[in-house]
Amino acid sequence: MPKLTKGKLRVWAPIGAEDLLNETGGVLRNRFVKEALSGKAPDDVVAVQFSEADHWRFLVFFGPERTTIYWNPYGTALLRRHGLHERLASFGWSVHSITHALQPRTDDYQCGVWVHVALDLFLRYMTEARKATVSGFEQAMAQHEDFKPIPPSGSGRVEATRANVRHATAVRAQ
Repeated sequence: MPKLTKGKLRVWAPIGAEDLLNETGGVLRNRFVKEALSGKAPDDVVAVQFSEADHWRFLVFFGPERTTIYWNPYGTALLRRHGLHERLASFGWSVHSITHALQPRTDDYQCGVWVHVALDLFLRYMTEARKATVSGFEQAMAQHEDFKPIPPSGSGRVEATRANVRHATAVRAQ
């Protein structure tokens, strides 16, 4: 059972691609997301897998901290000029980008696998953590035993890339 003192843990994985923001609201049109943002369900945590421009990413609307976690398998942050920052600010929410790169830049086809890995890690974190926090999840991602963030340069880059490719291959085989 997730360690939320109040609220529910919800997962939304749209079938097919769902833009982050579009004319119809993108992922913000989801009922669970709307309830968390509007204050109807302020303690809920909603995890969302989404694809935009043929690339899968991961979001968590973390109600207890009024923060949305954004994670891209390549480790890039959501740009400040992206409309999501402004839309969430109108609800009194902020965006926290986790910049741990797990997908090698040479691998342009397994982003969906890495998003599933992130969702699985998040669900395990929510189940095992004494008190779930945004920074706690970020730390759990950085210290996982089967994969590691790929540094932008240096000697650890090759080792991390190899470990992560092995892990993604094993996940795909399951």
